[in-house]
Amino acid sequence: MNSLVTLGEKAKSAARVLALATTEQKNAALKAVAEALKQYADENKMYLLKQGDLSLQEEQWAKAINFFDEVLVIDPENADAYLGKLMAELRVTRQAELKYCATPFDERNNYQKVMRFADEKRKAELAEYIEYIRARNEIERLDGIYNRACKAMTEANTEKAYKEAAKMFEAIPDYKDSAALAQECYDQVEVARKDEILAVGKNYMTFGLVSRYQTAIFYFEKIPGWRDADEQIVICNQ
Repeated sequence: MNSLVTLGEKAKSAARVLALATTEQKNAALKAVAEALKQYADENKMYLLKQGDLSLQEEQWAKAINFFDEVLVIDPENADAYLGKLMAELRVTRQAELKYCATPFDERNNYQKVMRFADEKRKAELAEYIEYIRARNEIERLDGIYNRACKAMTEANTEKAYKEAAKMFEAIPDYKDSAALAQECYDQVEVARKDEILAVGKNYMTFGLVSRYQTAIFYFEKIPGWRDADEQIVICNQ
């Protein structure tokens, strides 16, 4: 801060000289004042940016935002200040941590300001973070559906349950082996359908009544050649 005070004193001294100077001296003094003020502003800006960065490291988010806002008073197009504010909003202490945010942040005003005023390297880095977040979240979404579908398939034992599992796999046909597993589910749908019919027929046989045996035959005849359906028809006719 001593250098900032010195610069301020230089500016005041140049202003006093200006009041008594000739035109040539005034022009020289004005130039000196402008240079001193610019140097003062630049050093003050760097000081404020440094304080903002330190506040981020200490996770003092509101304090960091205040420092960066002061920078923007001096330089409204300062990309570093907008980036610092974005990081404070998202509660990260380092730029690289932005890629681990839960959701994309490209709709935020400070992100858009960074992308407007930053150099191409910085823009590319931030755009890469957004792409990483979107890709990661999409994989998590697909993996969630896939895992639920696998669980549903494993637990399925009815025609309806296999169809529901198949539809879940069909929602993500290009993810892993979803297409193949969907087909396996549909193959099991037919197995389950026939097994259910076989079970219904056998249930009717338990009553020991002629009418119920006839009903059992009706069901067995729907699945000729399936497991022991044909044998059960013979038993019912005895």
